[in-house]
Amino acid sequence: MKKNWIQKATQPMKQKGTLGSFSKMARSKDMSVKELSNAITKNPTKYASSTVKKANFAKTMQKIGRGKG
Repeated sequence: MKKNWIQKATQPMKQKGTLGSFSKMARSKDMSVKELSNAITKNPTKYASSTVKKANFAKTMQKIGRGKG
């Protein structure tokens, strides 16, 4: 896998202005990013598909050590 895949993954978020929106959502709910991503992936039907995608991305970042807990 190329080293710069993360830049390719985050570039669309930067362009849309949504980089950090999942972290902001977690803070507004007094949760960590990890807690929120776990809650969303346990009940994905309660959330918009875009939010579920963000939760999955957050989990991926946590697995590779780039995410914030």
